[in-house]
Amino acid sequence: DDDAAAADVPPKEVDWLDAWYPVCFAAEIPDDAPFKAQVFDRPLVLFRDATTRAVRCLADECPHRLAPLSDGRLVELPPTSAAASNATETGIECSYHAWAFRGECGSCARLPQLDEAGKAKHADWPQRYGARKYAVVERQGVCFVHLKSGESHDVIDVDQASVPTVDEFDRPGWIYEQDYARDLPYDYTTLLENIIDPSHVPVSHHGTSQGNRALAAPLPLRILRSNAKDSTETTTRPPPSVGDDATETTTTTTTA
Repeated sequence: DDDAAAADVPPKEVDWLDAWYPVCFAAEIPDDAPFKAQVFDRPLVLFRDATTRAVRCLADECPHRLAPLSDGRLVELPPTSAAASNATETGIECSYHAWAFRGECGSCARLPQLDEAGKAKHADWPQRYGARKYAVVERQGVCFVHLKSGESHDVIDVDQASVPTVDEFDRPGWIYEQDYARDLPYDYTTLLENIIDPSHVPVSHHGTSQGNRALAAPLPLRILRSNAKDSTETTTRPPPSVGDDATETTTTTTTA
């Protein structure tokens, strides 16, 4: 029967890294300085290209001595080829030894300690000494980063159509006015439990426009819509390095 057949199907494993994560609001990224962020235990640095205005994201660690690139500065680098249309490209320079990295691909564009003989011996030095790059997109005023894309120097294809946007925000007449972020000193799973528990609102938010203790009561819930792709049982492993003392940045986004 169907139950027996389903029992023979091994559960799928969720890859927590193969997803887009909201990291910050686009307006938070300054024009002339790096922006430091973190998702799980992965330090990130984001910045804007001065010419294209595109957001770039690299691992926030120099591959040389692991110094935070977010402590460095933005620099203008020559294009990768003479045929490039842009006069310069914005990169980031490490504050330790002035290694500079391209935002678009993460390759090393400037390495002052490597002489010409060394560059000739290692023709692939820009890639060999490059920083890890993460795929990043800007949607509806939020910067989303795909974590798996930066796990290695290998380039992987990521589906930008899977960025978790809110359809209503792109429709005429809809206005979104609650852009704010808070750093909370506890694990993100604790916050998730809070968000999916609407019965706490009358009590915990008493005295605000949302809460009134007198309204605390049983709250029947029904699942009206699910975004599950299929009914196959799914197992999950905890995301990497989720601990009680973690500090997560929470971006609040109203969903339909």
